[in-house]
Amino acid sequence: MRLETKERLKTPLRTLRYKYWIIKEKIQGVDFTTQVNLDQIGIAPERGNRYQASVPRMKRLFDRFGITDRDVFLDLGCGKGKAMWYVAKYPFGKILGVEWSEELVKVAKNNFRRLGLSRCEVIQGDAGQYQIPEEVTYIYMCNPFPEMVVKEVMERIRESLERKRRKITIVYGNPVCHDVIIDSGLFHEVKDWKNNKVYTSTSAYSA
Repeated sequence: MRLETKERLKTPLRTLRYKYWIIKEKIQGVDFTTQVNLDQIGIAPERGNRYQASVPRMKRLFDRFGITDRDVFLDLGCGKGKAMWYVAKYPFGKILGVEWSEELVKVAKNNFRRLGLSRCEVIQGDAGQYQIPEEVTYIYMCNPFPEMVVKEVMERIRESLERKRRKITIVYGNPVCHDVIIDSGLFHEVKDWKNNKVYTSTSAYSA
């Protein structure tokens, strides 16, 4: 198949997948996928980007990690909680999410209640000011914030690592602010796959 033909097929295939997930979720009584604009949820453009659900391919990355019940997952800008739902198949001790929008927090909590996912906990707040627990070992972001907020997040991670040095792995979907993470000096890139980057904390901050 010629390259230009493949490109033309991508948009209708994405549309079909989107509609499939919407229908499937309605049957389950949940909503992870419906897109939401910032003006609908009261988030200023300088604090967040438009909500888009994480895509299933992120699971392929987590399949390669040796996750145990001593690990804790944190989704910054978790929205309706789709990434948290994806990683609930792994033996994380806790699955946490931080979301600014009270409306999206309510949707996420309802999703997890309907699905019986008691390990999933959503906190309403500003990710740039959130004090990252010392038990967190995996952090996920799917381009939820502009550069200013990502810089704040890096400072919160620095503070957490200084309180307790340990290995932290970041999975960053649509990594627009890649340079901010590298320039922080906290992480180095270990993988680049299908518009996802993986970083681990540098030896200076690892246990």
